[in-house]
Amino acid sequence: MRRIVILAEGAFTWRSAKTATGVIRYGKDRVVAVIDSTRTGQDVSQALQSPDTGAGIPIVRDINEALTYQPDTLMIGIAPVGGALPREWRWQLTTAIEAGLDIISGLHFFIADDEELRAAAEKRGVTIWDVRRPPDKNRVATFTPHRSGSHTILMVGSDCAVGKPRRQKLHLLRSLTHDRGAPASPTRKQNSLTIRGRTCRRPHSATTSLGTWRLYNVESHPMAYHTHGEGATACGA
Repeated sequence: MRRIVILAEGAFTWRSAKTATGVIRYGKDRVVAVIDSTRTGQDVSQALQSPDTGAGIPIVRDINEALTYQPDTLMIGIAPVGGALPREWRWQLTTAIEAGLDIISGLHFFIADDEELRAAAEKRGVTIWDVRRPPDKNRVATFTPHRSGSHTILMVGSDCAVGKPRRQKLHLLRSLTHDRGAPASPTRKQNSLTIRGRTCRRPHSATTSLGTWRLYNVESHPMAYHTHGEGATACGA
């Protein structure tokens, strides 16, 4: 289990920090701190005004303060405009890498493609997981059938900042997994992957790919549920 510090500088809100709040609410890994200098001194529940979410998780000024909570992973928990890496964040990532922390990023900008950060990660022996990086070989429209008797649930939503139907989807998956014992797969979206904390392949060397999301043990289970998104426009929602 990871010990995660989440970088959400200047934007730790329900609307702006979907990845951060999703991992805090639904992830299996432990979040030990959130970095947002504009909310220092509060805990997560106070910042979000939600007593049931993240009570006791401190919000700290920077990575140096976060290191006192002994994290082993730094996760970027927000998406700046354009998905780029803000220049003012670089020192925080560099400091985290030098301290031996793995990096998880859902930015459109791939951290492992940055020469300075990649070299630092290789030197320190830490992993950079660029969640959005596509696999070497894309599989699109392969018409691979689901197991006979399994069920597919299509969930759609519009725009991007509202999180689509993520909350409903995660609660549905919990219900299917715990109440009925049916394995289920979330979407291929980066938030779902960071919440689950894994790809279909374990991160390796300094980088890893998003991969094709294969279902765990679904083929052998009589009631497998699959959920997918990104259909709002095509469905006229």
